[in-house]
Amino acid sequence: MSIGWIKLHRSLNDHWINERRVFSKYEAWLDILMNVNYDDKKTLLKGKLYEVKRGQSILSIESWAKRFGWDRSSVRRFFNLLQKDGMILLVSDNKTTHLTVCNYDSYQGKEPAEDQQTTNKNPSKGNQKATPKEDKEDKEDKEDKEDNIDVVFDFKKSLIDYGFEKTLVNDWLKVRKTKKATNSETAFNNFIKQIEDNGNDKNKILEHLVTKSWSGFKSNWNLEIETKTLNERPSVWDLKNKITDGYYTEHEAMQKYNYDFKTNKFID
Repeated sequence: MSIGWIKLHRSLNDHWINERRVFSKYEAWLDILMNVNYDDKKTLLKGKLYEVKRGQSILSIESWAKRFGWDRSSVRRFFNLLQKDGMILLVSDNKTTHLTVCNYDSYQGKEPAEDQQTTNKNPSKGNQKATPKEDKEDKEDKEDKEDNIDVVFDFKKSLIDYGFEKTLVNDWLKVRKTKKATNSETAFNNFIKQIEDNGNDKNKILEHLVTKSWSGFKSNWNLEIETKTLNERPSVWDLKNKITDGYYTEHEAMQKYNYDFKTNKFID
């Protein structure tokens, strides 16, 4: 029977019947509904005060992954599907991910009994049908609101959250900027899929892309990734860039590559 709805109490999350296992998409969606805020409240997270509205959550992707028993990439793909279907909205900042359940009241309306009493007191009003003009205006208002929704995706944060080294991410974003590549959520999801399909170490792949000044990647590319030995010397320009970006201190570079900063030369 698929007509009507019921309320589920959050205490079910701690009930013995709730076995911790890998969630299906259906279970993950129910978990979202049961863990977003029922009322507006303020939450302090990493030194920043957030006002989390009814139907919203500021759990991180990693936290959702632990709840679902999934990896972070699977969570992102699932959230992307929900967002495309108009079920949730996502906004990321440099601390966490804001998730909003669309039309939350349709899943968890407040006090349905009172709603029924109100309808009984005004039967004539409740039975009135909207005119075609009113229906059209309501539809246009809804479309206008949907068009004004601005979902912010943090490409850099998503790469770092996935496990890429921050310095490599910064270098690669410079390459993508030079190549005028778009840092969208779609571009991120496509890139991660290619990385996972390839099977090599993700940071080795990203380092290779930076070295070759490539803005993208395909899983079937033969990168011939090799681990550099300690004795292999980078160019002076590359070494200085690595020091600037925080890979090494001057002392570490001098010890590792026998580089003399006074003469700007390698010592044989």
